[in-house]
Amino acid sequence: MPTISELFVYPIKSCAGIALNEARLLATGLEHDRYWMAVDSNGEMLTQRAHPRMALIKVEIGAHELVIRAPGMSELRTPLDAAQLGEPVKVATRVWRDAAYGLDTGEACAAWFSAFLGLPVRLLRFDPERERTVDQAYTQSVGGATTCFADGFPLLVIGQASLDDLNTRLNAKGRRPFRSTGSARTSC
Repeated sequence: MPTISELFVYPIKSCAGIALNEARLLATGLEHDRYWMAVDSNGEMLTQRAHPRMALIKVEIGAHELVIRAPGMSELRTPLDAAQLGEPVKVATRVWRDAAYGLDTGEACAAWFSAFLGLPVRLLRFDPERERTVDQAYTQSVGGATTCFADGFPLLVIGQASLDDLNTRLNAKGRRPFRSTGSARTSC
């Protein structure tokens, strides 16, 4: 019988993840997973691929706020509940080729992320009044699957045997293996 050995959420797309013992599964995936995304001044998503410092941004899910920390920065907080943002600016954006919609979390978040990443940045909260449907080419049998700012699917799963095989091949090439535990794991 399959078992889940590790469970992670990545509240801010492309920032450090949080290891969990349990999580609520919603139609869009695990609760709080990729509900936020950093974008540049053109509304384009930022990822670790181009901005590796994003891996240093750590988050914690508080009772009512997302707590954000990074080296050399003061702590930042933004509401978990999108309704607590007041009347935020609605922003059309993209996750790769897919249209997505976010709510601007405000000037304090923009200033914090801009200072840490060294470029103009806005932090978006996924707009819960909008829906982002998963590409039907991949979900024909299920249809209608939705997600927030994840690359493409509500859940991403890897089997331990696949991870072990990847690490064996990386070791054979003299490369560092992927860790199978720890909250420092990141994902874009």
